[in-house]
Amino acid sequence: ASLEEIIMNLRMLYGIEMPFKYEVLYELSRLVEKYTTMPVPKNKAIVGDNVFSHESGIHVSAIRSEPLTYEPYTPEFVGQKRKIILGKHCGMSSIEYKLDELGLSVPESEKEILILKIKEMAERGAKVGDKEFKNMVQEVLSKV
Repeated sequence: ASLEEIIMNLRMLYGIEMPFKYEVLYELSRLVEKYTTMPVPKNKAIVGDNVFSHESGIHVSAIRSEPLTYEPYTPEFVGQKRKIILGKHCGMSSIEYKLDELGLSVPESEKEILILKIKEMAERGAKVGDKEFKNMVQEVLSKV
């Protein structure tokens, strides 16, 4: 078993605190990846890049109100960050989360337009990152 799985299972399942800085687990996994040239799978428990990624609107809604619904601990606890993916499964909560995260605001009536634009882009296979989202917001606001 991997070090991070042993450490986190001892803590989460058995309440055994190890003299270890949990918040460096992600960084440590990347160091091991670099020196062994063995890539960490994106879905690897605890340290994978997609472990704290959410796209589904219902997941994001739950994460916003009670993160422990879909996450056993905060991403920061293991040195990770939560990622909200804007794609074909996103919903109003995803839009609101991303607007808050980026310090942006749009009228309620325009949020549905953003959702439609995101889903259209995703259907075409285009990535909707922060830059693309900011551009969409500016476009929508310019028409208000």
